[in-house]
Amino acid sequence: MIVFVFALPSLAWSQMNKISWEGKLSFGINAMSIKDNDTRPSGTYYPADGNTFKVNNLPSVSLGMNAIFKIDDHWSWSGGLALTTRNMLVANQDGNYYGQSQYNVLYLQVPVLLRYTSDELGSSNLRIHVGLGPSSDLKIGESLIGADGAHYWNLANNNYYQDPTRGRNGANAPVPLFNIINWGIYFTGGVDWAITDKFTIYSGLKINPSFINMINSKLTFDTNKTNGQVIKVNSGVSFTSTIIGLDFGFKF
Repeated sequence: MIVFVFALPSLAWSQMNKISWEGKLSFGINAMSIKDNDTRPSGTYYPADGNTFKVNNLPSVSLGMNAIFKIDDHWSWSGGLALTTRNMLVANQDGNYYGQSQYNVLYLQVPVLLRYTSDELGSSNLRIHVGLGPSSDLKIGESLIGADGAHYWNLANNNYYQDPTRGRNGANAPVPLFNIINWGIYFTGGVDWAITDKFTIYSGLKINPSFINMINSKLTFDTNKTNGQVIKVNSGVSFTSTIIGLDFGFKF
């Protein structure tokens, strides 16, 4: 028993020596994919709401910190937290009407990656790294920038007096426009440069597609205009996001 108690600090220290830390900053674009299943004008069928589509890809920024757990000289796995933006510029064409909206969404991202790091390339202190794994995103904020020409913000927030055409939802009360949870795959690859035995800087590419429709599954159309039917907004239109960016960071 005494030997076990005295061995615990040594064991903990040996495990701590297998953990390194990583801070990173990423710049990229949010390549939105918007699919509208019914582009008929709302005058023909109200829930169709015309055609909704992407106008442009917008910048995305991510700032985070990871713990890296070493398995052997090449393999490791990591987990951490990152603040990540998924911003979008959306348009709606409904008959003769056309309007745009910019929606900004901020997530707390939790990627868990399996990583591979190569041997040193000659005597250059450079190594190649790649990583792949799932990423869960928790929404911590959403906002509208400027006017809501595409109507979705007014619909979600029940802004009937500002937007009498589309500004009332089925709950007749404000609800979030975007789901609180998102999920996707996270790929990263790049080059490590060892400055010292304990400190490394790196840069690389990341690709982070999400697979969940971002539109809130509880957001429904005004039942006064759907003959009492409860019709989900995300049953007709889908917003998904892929972030493509450059990573810059350090490990210690």
